[in-house]
Amino acid sequence: MAFSRSGDKDWNFSSALDQALRLLCPRSLSTLELRRKLSQRSVPSELIAEVEEKLIELSYLDDDELAEEALRSYIEAEKYSTYYIREKMRERGLDVSCILDDYDECSVAVNLLDQRFSISDESLLEEIERGEAEKLNKKKIIYFLKNRGFAVSTIQSICHEWSPYLE
Repeated sequence: MAFSRSGDKDWNFSSALDQALRLLCPRSLSTLELRRKLSQRSVPSELIAEVEEKLIELSYLDDDELAEEALRSYIEAEKYSTYYIREKMRERGLDVSCILDDYDECSVAVNLLDQRFSISDESLLEEIERGEAEKLNKKKIIYFLKNRGFAVSTIQSICHEWSPYLE
């Protein structure tokens, strides 16, 4: 049975399935992402549902497995805030597991600050304590972390910890 809308391509199950498989080639997609992409290509919703069922049956779509992979990838990258990770997972239509509860956002933030501002360089910190080097700009650190979605409590904790080195 072929579906079509005025001016759109005639879609049937086979062509919709082929399109879905092409979309899945570059990277794994969640069912929500695949639905969106097929809808953007004017595939009728009835066909999208059929294709989705078939892909789940064939194990080409598995949101639970994809959620674990994506979450593990974000955590291992050690450069994202908890908020950022939750938002990215939500955008993809994936559930966030309780693993994220153990994520140490504070240490990730400190590592990012170290990469950007060299805050763990012992010689720099000694120079600041002796007054031989300029203190680190507190506003820059706050904006840097805030723009990356870090929690206010994380930012406050870091600023408190690094207060002797901040202007």
